[in-house]
Amino acid sequence: MGGSVIATIGGFLQAFTVSVPMLFIGRFIAGLAIGAFSAMVPIYMSECIVYTFRGSMVTGQQFMIVLGVAAAYWTDFITYKFFTTNDWQWRGPLIVQGFLGILIFVSVLPLPRSPRWLLSKGHNEQSLASLARLRMLPEDNPYVQTEFEEMQWSVQREREIGTSSVIEVITSPVLRKRLLVISALNAYQQLTGTNGVNYYAPQFYQQLQVGGTDSVLLLQGFYGLLKLVMTIPAVFGIEKLGRRKLLMIGASIMALAMLALGTLFAVTTGGDPKNVTVLASNKSLGILGVFFIWSFVVGYNASWGPVTWVVSSEVFPLRVRTKAMAVTATVQWLANTLS
Repeated sequence: MGGSVIATIGGFLQAFTVSVPMLFIGRFIAGLAIGAFSAMVPIYMSECIVYTFRGSMVTGQQFMIVLGVAAAYWTDFITYKFFTTNDWQWRGPLIVQGFLGILIFVSVLPLPRSPRWLLSKGHNEQSLASLARLRMLPEDNPYVQTEFEEMQWSVQREREIGTSSVIEVITSPVLRKRLLVISALNAYQQLTGTNGVNYYAPQFYQQLQVGGTDSVLLLQGFYGLLKLVMTIPAVFGIEKLGRRKLLMIGASIMALAMLALGTLFAVTTGGDPKNVTVLASNKSLGILGVFFIWSFVVGYNASWGPVTWVVSSEVFPLRVRTKAMAVTATVQWLANTLS
């Protein structure tokens, strides 16, 4: 709820900015909310979802992220088409961002608190009620009682060991190894090239000579829809294929797509990005380049996009999960900045 308030403030500050510094401040504030969401949402889901469906449900988080990305692309296209003579062309999408913060706040209100968190704070009755609500079963149901007892044992065990800290996560030999692996996984997720494609796909399309601004933004809209569709196989396939196999398949597809796209640009431009003579005279090469870009997004959104969130939420003990996820989320956004 706090993150949604921050996101709303940041969105509206950007939308109604009167100066560049004000825009930067709004951007920074909105970024704080995104950082909080990326760390807390996987934790909340992992604490509330039945473990047998955890992989698919956490993968669903990536589906919703991509749904937002696709909606953003189409919002950009619509505002570009309908606000051609004033600054609402760029203010419009930012206003939508502010209202989405309000929507998140309202949507979170009816959600139950994490049963594990309640139990860790000593609210046993509320924890049992929350668990029963999440499982849509009576509190005296044997399944709910068994899960609650297991949760009680786990929380009690954590209390006996002691409270966790970021220092412990970093210095403990066992936890440090896991932290390094998951931090690397989160960094690789961002360094695959996905941000370059997301941010600069319109420039790629222009260089590929596939059309004017209208065509480029329309292609970006359909690119967003493709991202959304290709997240679905991961939702249903992650439990069958496994995390490791999906990551390997996705990495292979992305590598081949980027190699093919780079080769196409190198051969047709001769190493000079401004030399688009060959591409301008042969539209089929431009279409082939778009195919390579879209092949990359097929590999990413069916694997590294969603699977990284799942693995990150699974490998740490519950006692230190919040602290560890905060560290890995920081690494992820640092890699996003570098990429």
